[in-house]
Amino acid sequence: MISFSVIILGVVFLGVNAEQPAVYYLSDEYIDHLNQQNLPWTAGRNFPSDLTQSDVERMFGTKPATELPEVPHPTELRKSYGGVNAFNTIPDTFDAREYFKSCASVISVVTDQGSCASSYAFAIPSVASDRLCIHSQGRVQKLLSSQYVASCCKMCRYPHEDQICTGGISSSTWAWIHKRGLVTGGGYKSNTGCQPVSFPPCNHGTSSSSLPSCKNMDPPKPKCHTRCTNDNYGRGFFHDKYRFKKYYWLSEQVSDIQKEIQENGPVVANMYLYDDLLSYKGGVYSVSDNANILAYITVKIIGWGVEDSRPYWTVVSTFGESFGNHGTFKILRGRNMAIVESLVNAALPRGNY
Repeated sequence: MISFSVIILGVVFLGVNAEQPAVYYLSDEYIDHLNQQNLPWTAGRNFPSDLTQSDVERMFGTKPATELPEVPHPTELRKSYGGVNAFNTIPDTFDAREYFKSCASVISVVTDQGSCASSYAFAIPSVASDRLCIHSQGRVQKLLSSQYVASCCKMCRYPHEDQICTGGISSSTWAWIHKRGLVTGGGYKSNTGCQPVSFPPCNHGTSSSSLPSCKNMDPPKPKCHTRCTNDNYGRGFFHDKYRFKKYYWLSEQVSDIQKEIQENGPVVANMYLYDDLLSYKGGVYSVSDNANILAYITVKIIGWGVEDSRPYWTVVSTFGESFGNHGTFKILRGRNMAIVESLVNAALPRGNY
């Protein structure tokens, strides 16, 4: 039985109030302020300026009340490749999309959680999809279902098992996947896989106007199904399951994280979402002065590099392709910026594909 510890989060959900003011950190003034700070990154508009705090909380969740919302249990050993010695075989730059060329189309997919504040349900199946493709040497190029995780995994959710799209825990999610497996499923209206996403992303202000507005958008409540919801998919639910071994944590050493990505593919990282990151457009992100933590999110790391002498990780968000640099951002590497190096985890596919 897999054991893990969870530090309790304090979560407060605000009711929708039509008179609630728009948040300052999405205003033009704040974006201008960021660009005047001589930061190593550029700010710009990714989300509408009229979003309220309630809107933001529905989209991304709420601020954790403790230093680390999730920590490995003391009995869980972190995987290590030998520390400093590993630097001998680590290149200065690495991009999983280029290195694992046969799986580039899978690794490059950027998911969009819309108003579902459950980034774990999008980032973890994305990493699982990447690793399934890599492990099969490109033979299995399928997207695994975020819908299935979000709607069916009660033990993944935190702090309320009965509430969908209010946050979750990576270790619980991997443990559930190890037990249940994952079915396939693409994005909203993709009509691909067994259980594609049934709820839409939202209009960030820069994407298609056919999407619903992010403002006042209620969190989706997808129902759990043990069947394929895509009637056009020609494979049964239980025959569509892909299995994974037990998850593991990586050590916080940069070289260990790098070697893991090199050998097995992208990894899951948990980090704090600061309010300034919502306006990231390019460069190497580091937390600006007076930025505040909004939430605890899950992302995918696919590589690293150096820009203007600043080492960085290449991170794929779950905010859609209109965010940042086509859905990705670079974050300062080696300084545990926003705790991005503290809680890195992954799992390997089980079986031969």
